[in-house]
Amino acid sequence: MATSLEAQLKKLAAPQTSILDYKRIRRSILFDPSEAAKYGRDTYFDIGKNGFEELVETNRDFLEFENSLFGKTAKDVQRAVKDRSANTLLDKSIEQFLLLLSPYLEKQAALQALEWLVYRCTRMKAT
Repeated sequence: MATSLEAQLKKLAAPQTSILDYKRIRRSILFDPSEAAKYGRDTYFDIGKNGFEELVETNRDFLEFENSLFGKTAKDVQRAVKDRSANTLLDKSIEQFLLLLSPYLEKQAALQALEWLVYRCTRMKAT
């Protein structure tokens, strides 16, 4: 016959799925929230970069944003550790990009580029 302590220890040995089973939700314009939560930064960056490259083929003016928003260094930018002036410059770059992007929003490439910015500018929630 198992003691009370043995029963409790046995219970603890199994993963507590009721504790760990929560849904992660991420905002997205291409995916539903739970699907969007499955993807990481590299995937979102690749999606955005592909869309950006298609936009450049349509309008070379988009090249202005290659380094600030869609370059390799932009992928690792952490706004929280940037100073106010750097964040202000980034905000202006995003605003100018969105103004240039607005006539193209019916194109999939525009939505892909925008998806990268949505990913970078929003946080994931746990429910």
